[in-house]
Amino acid sequence: MFRAPVVLLVALMFAASCSGTSPYAIDSDIKSGNLEGAAEKLEQRRSEEPEDFDTRLELADVYYQLARKELDAGNQAAYVSYLAKAQAEILEAVRIDPTSPRPHTWLGIITAYQGDLNASETSFKNALRLNLRERMELRGGTYYSNIAHISVYQGKLGDARRYLDKGAKMGAPQDELDRISVLASWRATTWSRRATSSTAPSS
Repeated sequence: MFRAPVVLLVALMFAASCSGTSPYAIDSDIKSGNLEGAAEKLEQRRSEEPEDFDTRLELADVYYQLARKELDAGNQAAYVSYLAKAQAEILEAVRIDPTSPRPHTWLGIITAYQGDLNASETSFKNALRLNLRERMELRGGTYYSNIAHISVYQGKLGDARRYLDKGAKMGAPQDELDRISVLASWRATTWSRRATSSTAPSS
């Protein structure tokens, strides 16, 4: 005698999860490539819960993905605009929870794409410092590999190798460590060739 109401209740719960701003609906949009739809749903959730930390970071993530999409399409203005939107959400997340390393990691990524390597380094180091202080990830090797990555672009190859070694000890993904190591080797080789050509005697 209770079967029909239970089935109806389950159906209603499923329908609710597939619509509106539910995580299921947003995830479905992202998986299907409808990033604009996901952003719209997250913007609605943000207006309903402006102090929700996770919503801010999820929206920043979607804005970042949209920025990458526009970059690939060659739309520079839209790329810059979405990066700025992502940065604004991340800064709000920092305000909501100043102790979390997550938004600082995101700031490091966004500012790197904006071309500000010094700001990116500062953000990644802030993320590492907060993680160590709050002990959120006991084996947070990616905090070190992120700094190593930026150090390579800055030309600080010695620092990059030290952070890579620390990241390896702290459990950073091996494929990430390998990519950064290859980049560092390429950078060192390029500089060596330039130095050799600049000092070679002219004929």
